[in-house]
Amino acid sequence: MSTSVISKERAAVILEPYLDAIGCPLWRAWDLWKLTPLPIHVAARSRANIVYDYAAEDARRTLPAIAGLSINEARGFVIVCVED
Repeated sequence: MSTSVISKERAAVILEPYLDAIGCPLWRAWDLWKLTPLPIHVAARSRANIVYDYAAEDARRTLPAIAGLSINEARGFVIVCVED
């Protein structure tokens, strides 16, 4: 796996076929958040953690099934890897 820095333009070309797939877990997580009943108002940080947890679980479940995408985890973060 290469870790060199690429240009913004090159990144856009590489990511373009995967943008919808990568975005879906985020949109589904936000939709789940809006449906989550909570007995109290929560802080923005708490909301961000819940949305992240929803999105990360969705990504773990769905993205590895897409050719060219894989998931790694390091230091508590889910990392979406895209083949070039």
